[in-house]
Amino acid sequence: MKKLGFLLMVVMLASPGFALVLMSDNFDSYTSGNLVGQGGWAAHSGAGNVPVQVVNGTVKLITQSASAEDVNKSVGATMGAGDVWYAGLDVIVGSSSLGKDYFAHFLQGTSNFAARVGVDIGSGGKFAFGLLGVPAYSEALTAFVYDVEQTYRVVTSYNFTTGLCTMWVNGTEVLTQNWYTGNANTAYAFRQGSSGSLRLTVDNLVVATSYAEAAVPEPATMALLGLGGLLAVVRRK
Repeated sequence: MKKLGFLLMVVMLASPGFALVLMSDNFDSYTSGNLVGQGGWAAHSGAGNVPVQVVNGTVKLITQSASAEDVNKSVGATMGAGDVWYAGLDVIVGSSSLGKDYFAHFLQGTSNFAARVGVDIGSGGKFAFGLLGVPAYSEALTAFVYDVEQTYRVVTSYNFTTGLCTMWVNGTEVLTQNWYTGNANTAYAFRQGSSGSLRLTVDNLVVATSYAEAAVPEPATMALLGLGGLLAVVRRK
């Protein structure tokens, strides 16, 4: 039993899935309909006004001429000095999308945002990803090389001490921007803005303290599978 206990401790310490994932959500267990009220999601702006929807285990976001509901989920921790957080999510931009806006970000309180993820629709079914920073809501854009109706794994990070925000798309670093330092984030948020007409699908959200954890959906599940395999080996011995 001592050997088994030691091996369990090693797995828990060595596996980032146990120690570093702050929050993950694949929305699979949710009922299609309003996201708010399910899985700890709450509205922090525009509550009930064009509610964020769950459809077949994914989240649908829209932007339009008027503001709509914005939602967030606590990650169960608060950022502090020296912390760098990463958020990963799968993103599909709908083919009927027009204009540009941002739709996801870290959240402190109800109005302090960091590492804001946006898209800008081009022509011919192409779009660019955007990362918004300061001052004056400046925006960095990729080239217009991404295709609508395709899934992209987008990871963003925020450094509490330096304010640096970074974006990766499908494992490639594409953008950096500066944000205010000291944003004591406690949640991750989805936004439905009032600029353009975007139709977005998001899924497999992971908030973690390492890039590796955020880049792969549901790493905690993978870690549990690895633990199960280790236990099987121990039993055989």
